[in-house]
Amino acid sequence: MKHLLMVCLILLTGFRLSAQGGLDLETCYRLAEERLPVQKLYPLQEQNANLEMDKLALQRLPQLSWNAKVVGQSQGVEVPFTPPGADGPIRQPLINGQTTLEASYLLYDGGVNEAQGRLIRAEEAVDRQSVAVEANKLKPRINSLFFNILLLQAQDSILENNQGTLQARLEVLKAGEKQGTVLPGVVTQLEIEILKLESRREETAGKRKAMAALLADMTGLSPEQTAVLKVPDMQPAPDAMQVNRPELKYFDLRRQQIAESNALIDAGKKPMLSLFAQAGVGYANPLNFFDQSLSPFAIGGVQFRWAFDWGKSKKDKELTAVKMQTVENQREQFLYELNLLDNRYAADKATIEKQIERDREIASLQAELLNISASQLNHGVITASEYLQQFNAGVDTQLNVRLHELALLQLQADYFTQKGF
Repeated sequence: MKHLLMVCLILLTGFRLSAQGGLDLETCYRLAEERLPVQKLYPLQEQNANLEMDKLALQRLPQLSWNAKVVGQSQGVEVPFTPPGADGPIRQPLINGQTTLEASYLLYDGGVNEAQGRLIRAEEAVDRQSVAVEANKLKPRINSLFFNILLLQAQDSILENNQGTLQARLEVLKAGEKQGTVLPGVVTQLEIEILKLESRREETAGKRKAMAALLADMTGLSPEQTAVLKVPDMQPAPDAMQVNRPELKYFDLRRQQIAESNALIDAGKKPMLSLFAQAGVGYANPLNFFDQSLSPFAIGGVQFRWAFDWGKSKKDKELTAVKMQTVENQREQFLYELNLLDNRYAADKATIEKQIERDREIASLQAELLNISASQLNHGVITASEYLQQFNAGVDTQLNVRLHELALLQLQADYFTQKGF
C-alpha cells in the first residue's frame, strides 16, 4: 500500500508539472527539503523527548528497593548485668544481618519535576527548529541550479530560433546561387555558421543535462522532469523587507530554553517533603536492643529536606544570564548582516535593470541593422562574412538580454530567500 501511494504521488507530481509546462521553483524547494537526510531527525527528536518525559513520570511513582546486609564485627556491646528473666548478661552478636524492603514517596519537590518537563519540551523545540534552519540552507543552492538551467534553456531557444532564421536565409541564397546571382562561397559560409550554431546547442544541451541530473538527485524527480523549468512569475521585492528566517524562531526558542533552565534552578532551591517506610527482618532486632533473636521490624515517617547550596544557584543564574546575552548578541549580528543586504540589493537591482534597458535598445537597433544586412547580402552589396558578423552580434545581444532578465529574477529570488520568504 505504501509503495502504491508513492507511485501515485510521483504520477500526480509528473502530471502537474507537465500541465504547468515545467517545474516551478517552489516545488523544487519543497521536494528538495523533503529529501534531506536531516528530516529523519524529527521523529527521533520526538521519540527522545517522549522517553525523557516517561522517565520523569516514573520518578513521580513510589520508589521501592530491597536491601540486604550481613555485618561481622570484632566486638559488640555488652550489658554488665543479667536482666530479670534472662539467663545471663546481654551481648550484641558479633555477626548480625538484616534484609529490608524500603519505600519512599515524594509529596512535594518544589516544582522540580514539572520544571524538568518544560525544559525537555523546550530543548525538543530548539532541536526541531535547528533542523528547519539546516533545511533552509538548501534554498540558495536550488536557486543557483534552477536559474542556471533556465539560462541554458533560454540560450538553446535563442540559438534554435537564430538557427532557423539562418536556415531560411540559406535557402534563399541557394536559390540565388542556382540563378547565378550569389557566389558559391556565400552558401558555404552560411552552412558553416549553421553547423557552429548546432555545435553551440549541443554544448548547451550537455551542460543543461548535467545540471538537470543534479537537480533531479536533489528533488527526487526524473531528469526529464527537471530538464524543462518554469520561469518564476516573481513580483519585484521591495527595497527593504522584514526578516522571516527560521533562525529568528530558533533564537526565540533558545531564549525560552534558557528561561526554563532558570525555572529549574529556582525550583531546586525549594524544600522537599516525602514519606518513607521500611519493613524487614533482622538478627538481632535492630529496633530492640534486648531482642537477640531473628525478628521482624518496621519503621515509617515523614522526611523534610531543604538543602543550602552556598550560592551555587546564584552562580547558575549568572551562567544562564551570560547564555541569554550570547543568544541576543547572535540574533543582533544575524539581523545586522541581513539588513546590510538591503542597500546591496537595491544597487544591484538598479544596475541590472539599466543593463536590460540598454540591451533591449541595442537588440532593437541590431535587428534593424541585420535586416538591412540581409537585403545587402541578397543583392551582393556585402560579403557573407560581413553579414555573419552582424548576425552573430545580434545573437549575442539577444543572449545578453535574456541573461540579464534571468539575473534580475535570480537576484529577487535570492533576496526573498535571504529574507526568509
